[in-house]
Amino acid sequence: MPTFRNLKDLERFANAQILQSISVNLALENLFAEAMYDVIWTNVYSVYEPIEYERREEDGGLLDERNMRFTEHIPISSKLISSLFENLAEGKDTMEGQYISEMIEKGIKEPYNNPDGIWAEPRPFTSDTTRYLNTAKNSELLQAFKAGLIRQGLKVR
Repeated sequence: MPTFRNLKDLERFANAQILQSISVNLALENLFAEAMYDVIWTNVYSVYEPIEYERREEDGGLLDERNMRFTEHIPISSKLISSLFENLAEGKDTMEGQYISEMIEKGIKEPYNNPDGIWAEPRPFTSDTTRYLNTAKNSELLQAFKAGLIRQGLKVR
């Protein structure tokens, strides 16, 4: 364990360790993905059953957890890190190569061949995922975060 000359040095070290832990913590990322999966199922998929197309669900669609990941972690201050967790599912056919999360969240109609269907209505899931994580998954998140710090050799209470 390194030694520190002052509290600022200790704080810098701790922040670097926390940022590193978050960046490589698959348990934390998996908890976020599980929460997003549950909310997408409720807010997006259960709203209607499509007739005009076949859903990809866990095979490249919004429910595919391989599309859900942290894309950045930015230190905001000495006590705050902003992390961006995104669903990077891409569209099919006319929307190939385009991310579809925002389109589904906001009900953006332009890319659809038929923008008048129920599929083009807004079906937000991001803010509900955040709420779900803050309530139902809070203790699991804390445990995953602590475990990540311990894996780095830090003592955590």
